[in-house]
Amino acid sequence: MRFAYKAFPLEFHGYALVAALMARSALEQGKFWSFYDRIFGQKGLDLERLQDAARAAELDLSKIQEDLEALRWGTAVQRDLRQGRRLGVTGTPAYFINGRHINGAKPLELLRSVVREELELAAKWREQGVAPDKIYAHAIADGYREVQVRRPRPGLKPDVIYPVPVDDSPQRGPATAPVTIVEFADFECGFCVRGHDTLEKLRRRYGDKIRVVFKHYPLPFHSHAFLAARAAMAAHAEGKFWEFHDRLYAEKAQFDESTLLQIAKELKLDGKKFKQRLHAADADARIVTDQDLGSTLGVRGTPAYFVNGRAVDGAVPELEFRLVIQEELERAEALLREGVPPAACTTASSRRRPRATHADRRGTEPARVCEPAAYTATRPPAADWVILPRCRTHRLRSCRACSSSRRSVAARGAWSTGRDAATSWWPSSSCAPTPAAKPRPR
Repeated sequence: MRFAYKAFPLEFHGYALVAALMARSALEQGKFWSFYDRIFGQKGLDLERLQDAARAAELDLSKIQEDLEALRWGTAVQRDLRQGRRLGVTGTPAYFINGRHINGAKPLELLRSVVREELELAAKWREQGVAPDKIYAHAIADGYREVQVRRPRPGLKPDVIYPVPVDDSPQRGPATAPVTIVEFADFECGFCVRGHDTLEKLRRRYGDKIRVVFKHYPLPFHSHAFLAARAAMAAHAEGKFWEFHDRLYAEKAQFDESTLLQIAKELKLDGKKFKQRLHAADADARIVTDQDLGSTLGVRGTPAYFVNGRAVDGAVPELEFRLVIQEELERAEALLREGVPPAACTTASSRRRPRATHADRRGTEPARVCEPAAYTATRPPAADWVILPRCRTHRLRSCRACSSSRRSVAARGAWSTGRDAATSWWPSSSCAPTPAAKPRPR
């Protein structure tokens, strides 16, 4: 038997991502399995236990620290995650025994039975002339022939590239920056406050390598959100959008109209014009345009970010953000070496797009945006393709005799998730509106 490890750190496990990055460093030092065994040989995981496992495995801790700080193996871990999602992995552990998917911590006897079947098949293939080093390639050659149609959960997909226009939205950072972050946010959203703090840390870390673009997405259940968006546009008219933006976020989503007027006074804005714009509809078209764009892209709550078109949904930790930025910086550097102009590095036309995932079978095409009506309770999202491997042992679409059993074609066609857009799960790191509701000016 041969074992191969792929990283699939789950986002709700606080130290899983750090452990995956450290494991990559251990691999480079030639001590991966020693580190791996010590990690899984203890209960619980935190930084102290990770360091203890690294010392026990005799790893170079200074080298590991250097790799973590530079996110040297971030792209490799992201690649494993994308591959897992493409194969339908949604949780851990997940095993593929010669391509046969075993989901979860199954009883040892079940795993033994699958291994025995695969050993018998391998013996037959060797008799048929398949070389020993080609057995695995032969075993998975017939995978991915059956498809299942289902209705996916609405929302942004991490492995899809969205064509998000910048237009004349407020932005800071050079236009030639290799990474552009487009932010859809609500000033009265507590998660957006957390996201703002993270963006500030990223700006300090990366400097002119990133550009931040702001788009309004006031949510209807935040009573002062639309008014705050108007106030920010009023400040923008006087060339002080970002000063007003930062000062308003300092209020931690706790403000009213008097607070907005006080901030305008502190920034020495024209009080009379500011108040007029605050109660006029001059900027409403710009705000609603941003909202419509967000809804069209699939934004369901705030904050939502697009890093060179790649979705980051919710107020995620800084490390998770940095992984995406690091990948994009490496991609941009490769494009620059090929002679692509700096300004073109962030456009969809110059991207090397990741392959389509199991939930998006559009190959190398840009993400096809959905009309806003697709996210109302009366019209669920359109169906997507989900790849399923056929039963290799018996060459049947649905096989009751092995663990690769799948539903019949008729059952697949009738299957649905049993939930619509109105009752869908919302991520805990973002605010989310009722899908059919529309924000109104106040």
